[in-house]
Amino acid sequence: MKKTLPRCPVLVDIDGTLTDDRAQPQIDPRHLLGNALLGILGDELVRTGVKRREVEPRFLQFTQELIYWDYADFIQRFRLPSARVWARLQAWHARHITVYGDGVQMVCDLFEREYPLFIISNNPLTGCLLKLEAARLGSLQGTPWFGRIFCSNLTRGQKGRSDYWERAFVSAGLDAHQVVVVGNDLKEDFQVPQGLGIRHTFLVNRQLRRRPAAAAGLTVVKSLDEVLPRLEALLAARGKET
Repeated sequence: MKKTLPRCPVLVDIDGTLTDDRAQPQIDPRHLLGNALLGILGDELVRTGVKRREVEPRFLQFTQELIYWDYADFIQRFRLPSARVWARLQAWHARHITVYGDGVQMVCDLFEREYPLFIISNNPLTGCLLKLEAARLGSLQGTPWFGRIFCSNLTRGQKGRSDYWERAFVSAGLDAHQVVVVGNDLKEDFQVPQGLGIRHTFLVNRQLRRRPAAAAGLTVVKSLDEVLPRLEALLAARGKET
């Protein structure tokens, strides 16, 4: 009888891994507070009668009062028309977000093999969901593919800090030593969580630029199509060791 491989939890990044910007980046100094989506929210605030010169200071004050904010918080706080705003944000993503097919297929393959999947991202919750919706992996109502979404406003922080990862692991009852990460940033997706003892990181480097130096616990792939077979080979090898 063929031995069933253990199904370790897999934490998947979004930006640069599942989706990416097209020509116009979302995060750019030219946008209101450096974020194109806040620019859309600002336009909607002007439509309510607020003078445009008042938008930035109002938004800035709000982000100082609510450090771990979500786009939904702006809609609620400034009484913006919810349906219209979400439709505009969804339309922006449809125009400006590139979806990586290899990433979507990887999620589908891992899900089919019953690996517990999680999102870990620097985006707030609805920012994650809007991008997952663009990739047809979710909607504003949630996602059937991922058990949890670890995001900036709920997990309180960014992936570049180890306490962010610790809160993610603790909140979902995950053993860091069993966790596998799939991402594209050497520091945020490997070096920081590796310091907490995660099992392995698969780092996608589609352009093969500045290929990271070899390191224990790190596999660099050109395509996310490589993740599932490499992961199962890794688990099978470690199963033989034990």
